Amino acid sequence: MTRLVDPVHGLALAVTLLTEATGMALLAGLLKPGENRILRCTLIALGLNLVSHTLFWFGFPLLRTGTMAGLVGAEGVVVLAEAVPYRLLCPFRWGQALAVSLLLNLASFVVGVGVWSFLY
Repeated sequence: MTRLVDPVHGLALAVTLLTEATGMALLAGLLKPGENRILRCTLIALGLNLVSHTLFWFGFPLLRTGTMAGLVGAEGVVVLAEAVPYRLLCPFRWGQALAVSLLLNLASFVVGVGVWSFLY
């Protein structure tokens, strides 16, 4: 059984939150200038990733699809699921919301791989 308090998940979550919040602040500033929008979009990204990362971390192993195709498919679902609140709450246009979600998820993946490569 998976523990609800997992220090590795905590580190991965911290890397994801830091990366995606920073990225969202930059992208929101470029796409939707204005201090309130930057703060709002960044807080949305933080809350959304707190939930989506945790669900993915503990839920993906339950799918029993340990293949690269399964991982890419699950990440695709996450990108689409995160794009909806970005469209409705930030608000970005649909194309922007998808691009922002994809870029943020890709960035946190790359940073996470870098951190893991350094630590392990």
